[in-house]
Parts: sequence; C-alpha cells; structure tokens
Amino acid sequence: MTNGAWPRAEDGHTPVPAAPVDAIGYVRVSLAREDMISPDIQKAAQIDWARRNGRRIVRWIVDLDATGRNLKRKIMQGVAAIEAGEAAEISVYRYDRWGRNAADSLANVARVEIAGGNVVSVTEPLDPETSIGRYNRTNSFALAEMQSDIIGDNWKAALASRVRNQLPATGTRRFGYVRKGRVPDPVRANMFRRDMADPAGERYEPDPETGRVLAAMYSRYAAGEGGISLVRWLNGDGIGTVRGGTWSLQTLFNVLDSGFGAGVLRVHDPACKCKQRSAKCGRVVWLPGSQEPVISEETWHAYQRRRAALRTMPSRLRAAVYPLSGLLFCGDCKDRL
Repeated sequence: MTNGAWPRAEDGHTPVPAAPVDAIGYVRVSLAREDMISPDIQKAAQIDWARRNGRRIVRWIVDLDATGRNLKRKIMQGVAAIEAGEAAEISVYRYDRWGRNAADSLANVARVEIAGGNVVSVTEPLDPETSIGRYNRTNSFALAEMQSDIIGDNWKAALASRVRNQLPATGTRRFGYVRKGRVPDPVRANMFRRDMADPAGERYEPDPETGRVLAAMYSRYAAGEGGISLVRWLNGDGIGTVRGGTWSLQTLFNVLDSGFGAGVLRVHDPACKCKQRSAKCGRVVWLPGSQEPVISEETWHAYQRRRAALRTMPSRLRAAVYPLSGLLFCGDCKDRL
C-alpha cells in the first residue's frame, strides 16, 4: 500500500484489495508449571496482530495444561492442517508457546515451512526469511528450553526436599490417610499451601475408616486373594478411591505398590539416569516415610513376595479361566498346563 490506498490493478484504474491470509491461532498454557499467560491474553494478541497484518484466523487450537517439552499435543493438528493446505500460517503468542524443546520445535517449524507455511510469533517480530531472523528464532527456542530446564530443576529440588523430610514427593491425598497441615491456596485454583495455624506442619495420619480398609487390602492379597476379587469387594461395598471413583486393577495396585500404608515412600532410584518416571522405569527404592503404617513389616514383605511371583506368571493364570489353571504340570517338560 502507498499512503493507505489499495494497490491498483495492472490497468491502473481499479483498486484491488489484498485477500487476507488464512492463519491458525495456537494457544498453550502449562498450568502451575510456569508463569501463566492466560488463553484470553494470547488470543487477544493474535487477533490484534491478524487485524493489523491482513490475516484471518480461521481456526483456534488450544492446549491447556500441556507441557512444552514435547509436541505430543494438539498443535500437531495445526501442522497437519498446513500440510493439507487448510491455512498458510500458524500464529503463536510467543515462540515458547510453540515448544520448549529446541530440537523438536525447529523440526516441526521446518515441516510447516516445507509445506509452504510459516510459524509466526505475534510478539516477537523476527523475520525468518533472513539469516539473522532464523538465528534469533533458534535462540528463542533455545532460551525457552533453558527456562524449562530451570523450572524443572526447581521442581526436582522441591520434591527432593519433601522426600528428605519423609513426605511424599507430591502433596496429594493418599487412600487410607488424612492429610493435615495444608489448606487450599486462596489465589491458585486446585493448589494447597501450608496451614500456618497448624504448628505440627504437613503430615499424614491414618484415617479411622479407610485406614482399616487399606490394611485389609494388603492382608487379603498377601493371604492369596486376587486383585479382581479385591476390586469387586471394594466397589461392591461402595468404597470409593481417594477421588471418590470406582476401583480398577490399575488403581488398586497403584495404591498398594506405593507402600505408603507400610510407612515407606516409593521413589525413583536416584542412581538411575533414565529421566523417566519410576512407573515406567521400574527402578525404585523405598525410603522411610513420616506416616504411621497401617500394616506390619511382615505383611508388607509378604505382599511384595506375592506381587513378584505373580509378575512372572502368564496373564491367563493370574485371572484363571478354569479351576485347575496353573495347577497341573507336564510330566516331561514340567511346564504349567
């Protein structure tokens, strides 16, 4: 445009307004893990940018409570949409909303650009058509990754401090126990803080009702009762999980395998460098917890022995279809029939 007028057509007479460029607006918020930029703020900035730059946002993609450490989230729908020709650009509030892993972020920006599209930060006016613009964009992703690493290091330090104080790494509720010394945070939703009126501090005390249920769960399993039978008992008697839901084998063994009812804390082995959660890695250690156990040490070890034995048993034998499953052996190879 010149002096605010529309560019003229080739005949020099008829004004030809430029067609708006179709763009996909992307919003990501990682709740309670980093400084939160609300979805409304991110959307408003992108709408204003679109109005000033001849863009038309044809679709919104929103990832709430989504980490930026990987791109296993809805943003990949936007990448696929660009490749399908449904839009020409993806706009983000800042490049760190796209991702906080530099390698993955740049790889998927490249996918968009190979398809003929662009990823545009509406608050960081970098021109990826120039070498200095691409350099600064790479630095933006690297800085976002470093900030994420710092946030992660701070969380690890906080969780390690809780374990040193013989508390579970996360201050969540535990079945069979009452959590004391923490109250809802008046500012942050779904968050808790220390109860300054309680001098005893944070602690877990056995619940008079569910504590006995937890002890019975351990004892019955260690005595030979199956997990499916325990689940039926709990659900049949209307005993809800810590969230008030129904029990499944997964929730049952999540509770029992934690060892919390035995007075211990299940943590990922500090010597393991796999960077996975203990549930996926399998290398765990049990450390003393400050909570009072609801079962004896003998019951806990009996439970562990039976769990270890059943892990080596075929799934059809764990939940037998026939009364004699697993009880008959071949006379030659000694394998179970």
